[in-house]
Amino acid sequence: MERKVNLFLIGAMRAGTTSLVELLSRHPDIYVPPIKEPNYFTEDLPKELYSPPKNFSIDHYFEKDFPKKRLHIAHIQRKEHYEKLYSGARNEKYLLDASTAYLYAPGVAKRIYEYNPEAKIIVLLRDPWERMLSHIYMDYGLGRTKEPLDEILNRQLDSHNANNASWFDYVSMSLYHSKIEEFQYLFSNVKVLSLKELTTNPENVLNKLAIDFALDSFKDRGLMKLNMSQAKSPLNGIHQKYQKHFKSYLRKIFGSKLRQLVFNKMIEFQRQENDISDKFKKEFEIIFSKDELICESRTI
Repeated sequence: MERKVNLFLIGAMRAGTTSLVELLSRHPDIYVPPIKEPNYFTEDLPKELYSPPKNFSIDHYFEKDFPKKRLHIAHIQRKEHYEKLYSGARNEKYLLDASTAYLYAPGVAKRIYEYNPEAKIIVLLRDPWERMLSHIYMDYGLGRTKEPLDEILNRQLDSHNANNASWFDYVSMSLYHSKIEEFQYLFSNVKVLSLKELTTNPENVLNKLAIDFALDSFKDRGLMKLNMSQAKSPLNGIHQKYQKHFKSYLRKIFGSKLRQLVFNKMIEFQRQENDISDKFKKEFEIIFSKDELICESRTI
C-alpha cells in the first residue's frame, strides 16, 4: 500500500523553514526527501517564486540525478514523481513536504486534505514586516528586481489597497491569518510556530512538537547545535549575510565581477531600507496588525 506524505511544513516563506527542516531531519522518525520544496500541490508556481535553470528537466533529474543530488525547490507535477521522491523512506513515522508556497497558493489546503486528511500541518511565522523586507532583499540580491525599494513598496500598497494583489506579492505573503484558517478548518492538527521562539529556544519548540506528534524527544540527539542565526533578519550585518547565504552559491554560477555586483546591490538595498519613511512603516503596520498579533501569541 502506498505510503502517504503525512507532515507538511507549509511556510511562511523567508521565515526560517530551511533551518527548521534541518532540525527535523535529524530525528530518525522524520524523513526529509532530496527536494525540500516539491510543490506538488501547487497548481501554478509563478516565476517570481521558482525559475529553474534553462536546461533543467525534472524527468532528467529523476532518471539521472535522483536521489544523490539534493534540490531546494522544484515543481513536481506527476504523481509517479512525487511518490518516487519518498521512495528512500524506510520505517520513519513521518514523511515531510516543506513547500512554503502551500500556505498561500489557492486551493492547496483542499488538495492536501483530499490527498491525506490525517496529515499534520506546521506553520512557521515571522514578523510580517521583516518577512516582506527579507523577501524583497532576496530578490534584490539575486537580481530578480531592480526597482528602488520605495517604488516596490508603493506598488505593493497600491495593489493591496485596490484589492488586486496576486497571492505571491510581497504583501500578500505576509498576510497569514486567513490562510491559516483555511488549514485549521480542514485539518485537526495545525501547529503554528513563531520564528522568534524557534531562534531563542529551539529545544522547547521541538520537544513540544515531539509530544504532540508522539515522537521520542529531540533532546540529546545533537539537534540543538544548529546555528539558528541564519534564520534571523538579513537586514543586519550585510557582509556576514552575504558570506553565509550567497557567496558559496554564487561562486558556482557567476564570476568574481558578477559576485561583486550582487554584493553591491545588497549594500544598496541596506541603504534604501534605512531610508524608509515613517509613512511607509505606519501604513504597513496597519495592514499587518492582525498578523503581527499571530506571530507574538502563537507558539504551538
